[in-house]
Amino acid sequence: MRQKIRSSFRLRFTLTIVLVILVPVLLTLAYLTYRGSQTIQTSAQEVLANQAGSLAQSVTAYDQASLLALDNMSRQPSITSMDPALQEPALISMAEVYSTMYLILTTDLEGTNVARSDGGEPLNYADRAWFQAAAAGED
Repeated sequence: MRQKIRSSFRLRFTLTIVLVILVPVLLTLAYLTYRGSQTIQTSAQEVLANQAGSLAQSVTAYDQASLLALDNMSRQPSITSMDPALQEPALISMAEVYSTMYLILTTDLEGTNVARSDGGEPLNYADRAWFQAAAAGED
């Protein structure tokens, strides 16, 4: 059989043509697959970067809006009065408008609740970092 393969011009020619065509086709296919995966990966990274940037902007805008709302509330006469009977309706109203704020409260200088938007029992927040920073004069 080997003798037949070696001596058959037609068979050797066919095998040579197959190898000459098949090798470049396989190399081209491998290159295109590699480049395609690179393109898809780059595109996916760009989409994720854009979405992350958009999410960061949304979070920043939400934070800014919340800070402005709280700053506005802190300037209202019903809040600055430090009278729980006046503060509680204002806090409840704000919690209804800003439903993402689950608890809005005011504290006295010792950290104890004056009024709460949920009508719960007064708690002492003197040990919390946000209270300590505010008591020290920070925003």
